[in-house]
Amino acid sequence: MGTVVETVSPLSTRDAVHYRQTIEPNVLSGSFTADDTDNHDFKFSSRGKSHLTVAVDNPADQGCTFALYGMHSISDTVGSVGTFPIGAAVTVATASKGYETCADGFPFYLLRVVYAVAPTDVPKKTTTMYADFLGA
Repeated sequence: MGTVVETVSPLSTRDAVHYRQTIEPNVLSGSFTADDTDNHDFKFSSRGKSHLTVAVDNPADQGCTFALYGMHSISDTVGSVGTFPIGAAVTVATASKGYETCADGFPFYLLRVVYAVAPTDVPKKTTTMYADFLGA
């Protein structure tokens, strides 16, 4: 049995993170109208950080779930070769909030939020996600 030394190359020099970005907090949010059962995918860069808290504010009349994925390219999607599920999906009850912490470092993340049953609120409610990178 022999040893083969393989070569590792950067996926993209465009994705390189300047050292100063790794010391700055990176706090992100996004939202969508809660009225369907589509997958709502939010993609974001870690900017060199591996301590992440993701949170979902679900004011709607149906429960939702969210799942976090690590990616090696911002253009990856769930099911791509370079995309990996992190932990189990988290359920957020009706008119509730939920969050998950992660210390699994990836250059990019995807947070998928989905409703199994379409909310029927009138007026329609807005579901908001937060991604907070606060440590190196």
